[in-house]
Amino acid sequence: MATKLRQTLFGNTIQVFSSDWTKAYFQFHEPFSDLAFTLQVGKGGVRSIQMAVQGSIIKYLLFTRKGKDCNFLSLCRLSKLDQDHTLAAVLAGTLWAAGAAQKATICLIAEDTYVAPTPGYSGDGFSERLQLFELSDKEATEKFIYDHLQCFKGEGCHGVILFLYSLIFSRTFERLQKELDVSTTHLLQPNAGGFLCRQAVLNLILTGRASPHIFNGCQKGKSQEILHGVLTRSDIGYLQWGKDTSEDDRLSQVGSMLKTPKLPVWLCNINGNYSVLFSTNRQLLSDWKVERLFDLYFYSGQPAQKKPAHLTIVIKPNFKNVSPLSTRWCYESDFFNLLIKNNYQSKCGQFSYL
Repeated sequence: MATKLRQTLFGNTIQVFSSDWTKAYFQFHEPFSDLAFTLQVGKGGVRSIQMAVQGSIIKYLLFTRKGKDCNFLSLCRLSKLDQDHTLAAVLAGTLWAAGAAQKATICLIAEDTYVAPTPGYSGDGFSERLQLFELSDKEATEKFIYDHLQCFKGEGCHGVILFLYSLIFSRTFERLQKELDVSTTHLLQPNAGGFLCRQAVLNLILTGRASPHIFNGCQKGKSQEILHGVLTRSDIGYLQWGKDTSEDDRLSQVGSMLKTPKLPVWLCNINGNYSVLFSTNRQLLSDWKVERLFDLYFYSGQPAQKKPAHLTIVIKPNFKNVSPLSTRWCYESDFFNLLIKNNYQSKCGQFSYL
């Protein structure tokens, strides 16, 4: 099991997680604060997973949670208990979706060692002690995670790795093998002494399927190989912009399944930096009249950000030669390009932000 898990992640059994991964866990900011609903995020590959989970947290708090106000102020009023219940619900929901709404498998670390290091397998001190718990009910999954929440949010608990392991086992190796393609044979890629998540990991969190690409459906690659994209519209969307990305590269363009999700929450990839963009208005993606004037909130996860950036978007008929206006926050031009490159416009015309 440990060998197959290592092969799925790294493509070999020798590599182990870097320190930024082993130290990462899920921790909210202070309750009853401007960032009470946001996670403290790390660097490197773990950041993309934490931000993808952050998108699910916002979706849950605004559009899924029952009996609560669904506005921005309600996000800032979370108590410590609210944060714990939210994290348990979101992790459980993500694993349940990965398990095709049939079961979820949760990985925890036991005291006993089940796998001994060999010349062909490098131990990391905790992956050899995994214990799996399979649950066949979504509510039971949420309760189990809540009862063991310290395993995901405690310092030194390897919480992000345990979530990734649980995600893989919930999806199953068999399903992953069918969903990946020749462009993505394993889930992580080496980068600057650490590891970054491939798109398949993010799509698994966002859609419940480990699709390696962001276009719609299946397309043929440069060598006529079949590449797998996103098959259905997701609850949470995905937008990306990079300075070196070619607009002529059709395989790198975000498809409508991710660009226009069911709910107004997007995981954003701006030059490799992950963040979350969202609106509190559920009707934003279903009522064109709402698109004329609406608010967006942006959480970058940067340590200097003390509260989410608030943007008011105005769409004007025949508004030409749009250029970014001066703004107080750091992603001014990059964020504007993100929206432009992902063609965020309505039938009324182009947009500006105030």
